[in-house]
Amino acid sequence: MALVSFPFINALFYLGFLMALISWILIIIKKNYSIAYIMKIPLARELAILLLISTITLFYVSDLSYGVRYWSMILQAFLSYLMIYEVIDSKELIMKFKYILLIAVLLVASYGIYGYLVGMNKDRAISFFTNPNYLSVYLLIFIPISLGLAAEESLSKGKRFLSVIVFIVSSIALVMTLSRGAWLGTIVALVLFAILKDKRFLLLLLIVALIVPFIVPDNVINRFKSITSINSNMDRINLWSITIEIIKDNPLLGVGIGNFRNIYAEYTEGKPMIHSHNIFMQFTVELGIPGLLFIIYFIYLLCKIALTVLKSYDFNKEGGGLVLGTVMSLLALLIDLQFDFQIIDRPTAMLTLFLVASLVFLARDYYPFKQLSGNDENSN
Repeated sequence: MALVSFPFINALFYLGFLMALISWILIIIKKNYSIAYIMKIPLARELAILLLISTITLFYVSDLSYGVRYWSMILQAFLSYLMIYEVIDSKELIMKFKYILLIAVLLVASYGIYGYLVGMNKDRAISFFTNPNYLSVYLLIFIPISLGLAAEESLSKGKRFLSVIVFIVSSIALVMTLSRGAWLGTIVALVLFAILKDKRFLLLLLIVALIVPFIVPDNVINRFKSITSINSNMDRINLWSITIEIIKDNPLLGVGIGNFRNIYAEYTEGKPMIHSHNIFMQFTVELGIPGLLFIIYFIYLLCKIALTVLKSYDFNKEGGGLVLGTVMSLLALLIDLQFDFQIIDRPTAMLTLFLVASLVFLARDYYPFKQLSGNDENSN
């Protein structure tokens, strides 16, 4: 419920999370899981280390209220991953849940297109979100997923047709967000998807690329051209320059979890900025060298798992489309995170961890990512 409802009614996300948390705690009690068992879950130790690093920074943050607020996001992300991992027990369940999400995505994307066409949101699609970048990362995640399900050989024609519709509508809505980082991430993911699945798709992508400039508004064309323009990106370049200055002044421990906003304002005479628009800078500026080492290692592990899965599945057989969609979705998000940091949003973070947990599950039968067996020791 949490992941399905959050674009429409944010309060339902927290209600859904609370209900899931209570259920998970009851499962832990019933199955008598020990902490040692939980820490054997793939990536659980790494996320626990992130939580520990974030907790330590609370002792020296300049604004404890913001620190606790953002620390609670790390805690929620950690718990979300454990809960999702506990629930996933088959590829069929992953696909079923993704299809439920696709219905929500179709509504979100359709409303975003409507809002853009009638001029509701100042020339950028926003849909039910408060910011076009939140919409763009939401669509970016589901465009490769919908394409993967459309290419999934084991699904019925009806489900594959729905996936095609979601792919088309979401792609149109993404263009209307004018979010350049999301565009880049999606383009790279789709090209790589085509190369791995069927190189004939590259011809289709090329045809679409040749047609699009003749049918989209001029502001979309100008926005795309600005990707390589230094002048158009000066605000982002200045932001990164100041972030690097802050890192140089606080290299070892960082400024503390959630305190980038306040420290940045001190360097810019009061100009606020929530985050640094780059995942590596954000982890480094707030958590110092330990944060940088963590995110590098965590992404390395994700890449290792992704490569393991890609090498182990036949993309033209059952599960191939599911695997490609999941991996390409995470790749698109990683590229976007070089220019933005929307995983600072709690629902987006949870959605990302659903993809991570799905990827880990898909790798469960392949060394060294064996899933824990129900016969493993799990009691105190």
